[in-house]
Amino acid sequence: MIQGVKVGRRRGIGRAGLWLPLVVALSGCGEDEAIDDQEDTSRPPASSPFVAVRDPDTSTQRPGLKAQVEIITDGFGIPHVYGKHQADVVFANGYLHARDRLFLMDAFRMLGQGRITEYLGDVGMAFDPMFRATFMTADGEQVADAVARQLPAPTLALLQAYSAGVNAYLAELRRGEHELPPSYKTPLLAALEAEDIEDWQPRDTIAVARVMEWQLTDGGGDFDQYIGGLIQQLPAEVFADVVRFQPGDPTVILPDWFSGQRRQGSAVDLLGLNPKDEEHRAAFDAARRLMSGLDLSRVPRRDSALFGGGLERTQLGSNNWVIAGEHTQSGFPLVANDPHLGFVQPAQFHHAHIDTRLYGGSEASASSAIGVSVPGISGIVIGHNERVAWGATVVGWDVADLYVETLNEAGDAVLFNGEYVPILRYEQTFKLGKGAGAGVEKRVVEYVPHHGPILEGSRRNGRALSAKWTGRLIDNEVDGVLGLLTSKDIDGWMKSLEHMSVLAQSWNGADVDGNIGYFPHARIPLRSSVTGDCAPYKPMDGTGPCEWTGFIAAPDIPQAKNPSRGWVVTANNDVAGNLQDNDPTNDPQYLVAERAVGFRAGRITQLIEEQIQRGEKFTLEDMERIQADTLSLEAGRLRTHLLAAAAAEPDLVVSLGIQQELERLTAWGLTTPSGVAASYRTDGGPTQQEIDESIASAIFYAWLPRFQNRVLSDELAAHGASIGSSDKARALLWLLDSPDQTATGQALFDDVTTPEVETKEQQMLNALSDASAYLASPAAFDSSDMTTWRWGELHGVELRDLFGLFSGTAFITRGPYPRGGSNHTVDVAAFGSSETRFIANSGPQMRFVAELRPDGIVSRNALPGGQSDKVDSPHYEDLLMLWLRNESFPYYFQPADVAGQMERYELFHP
Repeated sequence: MIQGVKVGRRRGIGRAGLWLPLVVALSGCGEDEAIDDQEDTSRPPASSPFVAVRDPDTSTQRPGLKAQVEIITDGFGIPHVYGKHQADVVFANGYLHARDRLFLMDAFRMLGQGRITEYLGDVGMAFDPMFRATFMTADGEQVADAVARQLPAPTLALLQAYSAGVNAYLAELRRGEHELPPSYKTPLLAALEAEDIEDWQPRDTIAVARVMEWQLTDGGGDFDQYIGGLIQQLPAEVFADVVRFQPGDPTVILPDWFSGQRRQGSAVDLLGLNPKDEEHRAAFDAARRLMSGLDLSRVPRRDSALFGGGLERTQLGSNNWVIAGEHTQSGFPLVANDPHLGFVQPAQFHHAHIDTRLYGGSEASASSAIGVSVPGISGIVIGHNERVAWGATVVGWDVADLYVETLNEAGDAVLFNGEYVPILRYEQTFKLGKGAGAGVEKRVVEYVPHHGPILEGSRRNGRALSAKWTGRLIDNEVDGVLGLLTSKDIDGWMKSLEHMSVLAQSWNGADVDGNIGYFPHARIPLRSSVTGDCAPYKPMDGTGPCEWTGFIAAPDIPQAKNPSRGWVVTANNDVAGNLQDNDPTNDPQYLVAERAVGFRAGRITQLIEEQIQRGEKFTLEDMERIQADTLSLEAGRLRTHLLAAAAAEPDLVVSLGIQQELERLTAWGLTTPSGVAASYRTDGGPTQQEIDESIASAIFYAWLPRFQNRVLSDELAAHGASIGSSDKARALLWLLDSPDQTATGQALFDDVTTPEVETKEQQMLNALSDASAYLASPAAFDSSDMTTWRWGELHGVELRDLFGLFSGTAFITRGPYPRGGSNHTVDVAAFGSSETRFIANSGPQMRFVAELRPDGIVSRNALPGGQSDKVDSPHYEDLLMLWLRNESFPYYFQPADVAGQMERYELFHP
């Protein structure tokens, strides 16, 4: 139980992973390399609005710069980088990333190149072989090297400028001018010294970006493997009722996208499974036969806790919406975005402002952009320039497939289009540790030329699994990012997104002219078939019938400009309605098989529609209020069934003694506040209404996992299977809402481990009794007095260092902090489906809002931590308390505002 607010530190070990897109974002390219000589470059520019306030605190010569770069850090620790040349400001951005986030960026470049063993020794062999194979092209080259090698010279020069900035900091670190960040001091890294950290190279930036894209696009095919395993394990009837892809909430981003378009053929698809129909049963049996001989349980999973991976995909999510000026108080568009990722300390994002406009950069390339950047990748990922603001959530297009390969007798070739194609073999060397005494281990990556690497552990009985992914394509997404930063309007913004090939995001944007847009562009494969053995959400036949034939054309990808209703909401939900009938393959395009349960999107949409119906216009404050919303639509749906069960079984209610719990739930307004007077609060503490809502929340969320597990765990365990909380949520809603359509009828409500036949009513009420007993026990509140129960004393958020997020033992820990919200609330704080641990380790990494005013975009943001990774810095975690209170800080964008908020003034000069 959380006792107020705790801050602690524990030593531990762990792993690596991270978020986000290839945003080698910069300001333009193609400038003269000569050093400016019109003025004394060792001093700030004569026209500087900052030197008019005071002289720089530090002035440092940086060889390679062409002119001065001013770095103004404001009171929130946000650096504002001003320079005349884009390469110069990119250099400074690299330096700042290394100064504030060295461990994160270093860890992810090593992960993306399959070189973690050089830091962790043989412990890293649990990761490196898989990552080395994942980021390998068909000719055995690493994708990062292949991409860097073919970049246009101006783009490569910018990556080199970023690398030079990182390396300038590393040189100072090696000279003893700085200390290694605390995360390097974990036991496994205790022997690591500054000299062991290699200089940064352009390929390192690309490697970091590819790791993020791999996680955000399920580049390893984990979802396909997960579904394939359930096909192997579960009877057809149980599979049909438990594996549900119809969202719990029907909210669709673009509900009319497919209107009037011809649907694909009606071949029987596994997701439309009706085991009572012979054709559907035959499709299920065919899927099992295809995977016969394979043991998917032997194949390591490749998803990551940092991205909300694993079975508990409840944690994967983000919110993003845009509202046109017709619905806003100012008459100008509003943009809001809060991406949900694993909490780490220091934080994953880094706020920055990069400007080449102030000192007269060329019209074509100059820009001024502010927002969040990603350590290891220069530029602005989510934020705004002078005319356009944008945000992003994961759209989830299916851009990775698993293939069941048929091996020849020797096991060195696969059957493809009637002929055996030799498997390529690439020997890889892994260095175990640093220095001359480091060991070496060798592994062979097996590669199917037309698909991809063979997954470790999948070879069995003449079969194997290979993984194909768009992220092995050699591309140049940098042009897309450059376009975002320099775009002048929504048309230019959307055009720039056409360069995004791997990064599949639901991009929302708006411009100061009043336009809004939605464009989730990526290279989405066209498949020769998407039904039967070729259903792309499961392992497919690799002998030739299920191949990619190209990619969906940009005009055919769901998109919108200035939609008639005047707003667009995305929250990882169904984009075009493909999933509403539980069959994603019978639409004009196959896009994806699984999205979020949908309640976050449903609640945001509800709040927007209700306010419009009331005739009230939206403000920035309304955007932040929606981001902080904790009302649970899921709870509303399930409470109806629970109260109906109580009405049907009054005697059982009395015998279990749960009348008071039911009264609390009946009166509940469905909000989920903490109800705790946490030390970070400044509002005087919880009101009685908040306390009552908190008590009901504690009762409901102690009941829900117990009911889910009573219904599903016995059958799943009997077949050696398990599913995540999102899947449990969908399955439970299907069983309760559509009893006449289920394949199993009421059978899943019975506990197969007991001789009695339990009903759904009995299971619901007994689960409530169990929940109440738990809450009264020493494991929770140690009191049967419900007035002492608080959701926030069970439920909170915890921040850990990167190692702690993976190992469970942290070197750096912050919290748990009492917190409201739950798995599917807008202000998400997901804890999965545990019956006893309600601590969230993922959630909003920022809360960006912007108003697109022609006289200057107004924007705000938040961060669960601070800008610096130095514990003794005033900006180590100064933004955390604001974040916990759902408050934000302003982005200072105009030079005069930045000058007025100057905390630190640094000058870099040639």
